[in-house]
Amino acid sequence: MPKGNSGAKPPKRKRRGGFGRNPRGGNKKRSSYDMNEARASLGLPSNATFTQVYSQSVQTGPNPTLPRSPPKKVVKARLKEAQEKNEELSHSLNQAQSNVELKTRQVANLKQQLRDMSRILQAEKKASRDTISKLLGDAEGICELLVCGTAPTAIGKSISIMYETLYSEKPEDEPSVNFIRQCRVVVEIMGETVTALKLGSADSWKQLWTDATTRRQIPFTALIIGLLGEEEDIDPVVVSSCIFMDDERSETQADVKAKYPDKVHLIPSPDSINIDKLGRDDGVIMTDTCNGAQKVRRILVDRIDGAQDLDCMNHLRNVWIGGMEKTLSKYLNEMLRSSLDEIDSTLRVTTSISAVIRAIDKEFSLSANYPKGHGELFLEWIREHYPGVLLLHVERAAGSRQDLCTEGCLAIYMNYEYYVMFLDEMLRKRDADDKASILQQNLFVVLTSLEMLALSRLLSIIHLSISMPFRYLAGKSHQFRKHGWGAADMSRVIDTLYSKLEDIKESPSLILDETFMMNIFEEYRNELPPFKEYWELMYHRKQMRVVCRTDGTSVVHYNRIRHRLFHPTKASDVETTPRVIELAEVATEAIV
Repeated sequence: MPKGNSGAKPPKRKRRGGFGRNPRGGNKKRSSYDMNEARASLGLPSNATFTQVYSQSVQTGPNPTLPRSPPKKVVKARLKEAQEKNEELSHSLNQAQSNVELKTRQVANLKQQLRDMSRILQAEKKASRDTISKLLGDAEGICELLVCGTAPTAIGKSISIMYETLYSEKPEDEPSVNFIRQCRVVVEIMGETVTALKLGSADSWKQLWTDATTRRQIPFTALIIGLLGEEEDIDPVVVSSCIFMDDERSETQADVKAKYPDKVHLIPSPDSINIDKLGRDDGVIMTDTCNGAQKVRRILVDRIDGAQDLDCMNHLRNVWIGGMEKTLSKYLNEMLRSSLDEIDSTLRVTTSISAVIRAIDKEFSLSANYPKGHGELFLEWIREHYPGVLLLHVERAAGSRQDLCTEGCLAIYMNYEYYVMFLDEMLRKRDADDKASILQQNLFVVLTSLEMLALSRLLSIIHLSISMPFRYLAGKSHQFRKHGWGAADMSRVIDTLYSKLEDIKESPSLILDETFMMNIFEEYRNELPPFKEYWELMYHRKQMRVVCRTDGTSVVHYNRIRHRLFHPTKASDVETTPRVIELAEVATEAIV
């Protein structure tokens, strides 16, 4: 201490630096506390917190621009901010704990549901296993598959595959093919039983049809009885000749009564299956026009009081078409006599359009049914040379269908140019092992004939304008009762057709008038909404895919056929016009 100043207080040392002070000492305060300046001096981003700024300053050493400790107001603000953050985190924690408890309860419920479902699935699996096992040895399941059209040789394997797919193991056994075929007898008996029940429970029978056909030169006759359904439509019941029993003492009835006494009342009595029911409500007996069928019809009409007889309209249509074809073939034979005589007889060239259609079916059918045909080769040829064209299917030529001559001509007229080019390529081959067949030579001669092309065009027009609508009306008349239409109304259709054919006979060029031909039955389209809907479907909505289009392109093929028939643009089609008019007069004369 200095002398003379005893007891005096020592002078205070001047503070240097400090928050809010001059960093060089003194009492002069800084103008402001700028955190942005501190962030910039330390190279920190503008959003850096105070803690980050302070930590960075400790690491980098003293910095005269930084405060050494925060001011009280900053500390209080930070503390308040921390408290609010703490409260927010506490609230979030409480909410998370509540969610965890809720999820825990949900998981427990799900576990319980899974245990319940597991028990149910095990029970269902056992029931399904029992069902499949039943199918393996029970005739009922096999009969169901037979009714669905499954082949007997495929049923056993199908059941085994289904069993293995469901249970990942093969069954111990599967039904034999012989057992499955025997089940067809059960199906037949069930069908006959249902038929007997329907015939016995009906108060009256509305119609009776008979028809005959052949398969492999063996004749078959079908008997169908029509009953009036709940919606006033005819319900056709196919009758088998073996469902009727001679008396009530048969083993079948005795067995049913013994095994199922509670079902005895369902067994129809022979008296309830009586052909006299046809006469109770003006029933109709309908057959085709062959001599045998007409004789049966006459006998039945004489036997049943009140029954009426009626010709089948579809058979009449076929008779007209068949007679027309014969007349046209005879006419062309006389016209082309000199040309036919010059053709080698081994080629068997004919003017019968049905024979031509059958030959085309053999050669060009895409299903390759004829061993000597080239349908598969023709399809590959089309795909290579003419992808994207409309190739009509060859009409099935099996059987003795008389309307084949009109329906089959559609494929001839639309495809003939491709047929001819393919046959020309085949005929140019010189290899002895790959020589053109007689069938190919025959078709090349026929399809390059202008007269045969004109014939196919004429018959195609008749098919679209007359055959198709008449067939629809004849086949659907029994469903139009609610529109005031029945089988007897087909006589009006016949009168309309006769009148239009008379007009064509007087002016044969009408055969190429699209408006006239396609509106022959216009009045019935306006009268019958289903007929109008059918017409719209065929010419505006029904489509067919073209050949070799991977994008699935389809066209309204009947509309395209119609346009080409009445508005030809190809030279070969246009050249047939005079011959079509000439043949139209012959055709209408034959039908009328």
